[in-house]
Parts: sequence; structure tokens; C-alpha cells
Amino acid sequence: MEGNTLLDYWLLLYRRRWLILFVMASAMITTGFISSMITPLYEAKCVFFVPAAPDTPSYLSPPTDSSTKKHVILPMASEEGHAPYLGLLKSEEMRRIVHEMFPHKTTEDLKRDVDFSLSDEYLMSVYVRDLDPVKAAAIANAYAEKFNHFLGGYSL
Repeated sequence: MEGNTLLDYWLLLYRRRWLILFVMASAMITTGFISSMITPLYEAKCVFFVPAAPDTPSYLSPPTDSSTKKHVILPMASEEGHAPYLGLLKSEEMRRIVHEMFPHKTTEDLKRDVDFSLSDEYLMSVYVRDLDPVKAAAIANAYAEKFNHFLGGYSL
């Protein structure tokens, strides 16, 4: 029982080298043509976390060496705790606020082009897709800024 050797496979590839080169060249040309026809779409990412305990001064506590007592700022370590915040980020009101800052993006565009996720380290991420990379980054940062403004107003 005679099997094929490595030399037999090499000779087969050598005999079909023009066919292999033709397939590779046509794939490269087709890929180059298609990629030149597609408009580029950029994605920006903004990562932040919601602290487990807000850092608010307490005026009812006895006076200490410092004028206000500060908490250690740590992220909230549960997915259930982040659900209301993710819901707030996905809300129509938040889209309306961001739309007022960026009128070229409709609320439907924001709904389609913006995604939110929670990582394994409990960091919240905002992904924004746009044709302009600067606008995508500005929209992602606007979500984080308005979210922070909302939490600041809520704690007061």
C-alpha cells in the first residue's frame, strides 16, 4: 500500500502554481476595488464607571481633620446595579439631549449608531459610529458628560 509523500504534494502545488497565483491576484484586486467603493465608518469608544458610593460631603457627621469626608471611589461590582444606568443611557431623553448638541444626528441615527455595554470589570462603554472620527468621539464624550451631569444633579 503506497501513500502519497510530501514530494507528491509539493509537485502538485508546483504544477498548479499559475492557478493558485491567479486566484490570489484576483482576490486581492477584488478586495481592493470593493474597499475603495465603501465609505469609511469610524467608531469611537468612551469608557467610564459609576461609583458604588457617591462622593458627597456629609455635614451631619462630627467634624474631623479635613473639612469634608471623602469615600474611596470604586466601581459598582454588580450587573444588576448597572441596569438602571444603562437604561438611562439608552433612554429617549438622553438621545434628545445629545441630539440638541449634535443636530446633524437625528434621534433615530443615535439609536442606530450608538451602543452601550458593560465589561467584565464593570466599566460602562459607549460605542459611537460616524463618518467623521472627530464627531464620533465628541458624541461618545457627550454621552459620558451628560450622564455625569445627570448623576451630579441627582445627588444634589
